Amino acid sequence: MAVIDINSEQELDQAIEAAGWLAGENTLVIIDYSTTWCGPCKVIAPKYDEMSDKYKDAIFLKCVGDTSPEATKLMKREGIRSVPAFHFWKKGAKIEVIAGANVEALENTIKENL
Repeated sequence: MAVIDINSEQELDQAIEAAGWLAGENTLVIIDYSTTWCGPCKVIAPKYDEMSDKYKDAIFLKCVGDTSPEATKLMKREGIRSVPAFHFWKKGAKIEVIAGANVEALENTIKENL
């Protein structure tokens, strides 16, 4: 499954709501918050893409915060203070947060919540 770009608060809210309707209430939604200038973000991005192919029961989203004012606003709303950051959602609620480019923690959290 491809990683879906999210560029605004409205897009994120719609994606989380749609996850319940399209894929079932217990669907795991993961969003990767990053920026274009972040080295660790660039390192983990291909791994995140691979996980989206490997874990097809989850929905993978990505927000690049410095690409638009709306994306920056979303990152502020979600309390992103450092990148990369990964937020995990289920049933419309945030259930987990991982800060940093920790591939092992990211994959373990996906496995635990599928």
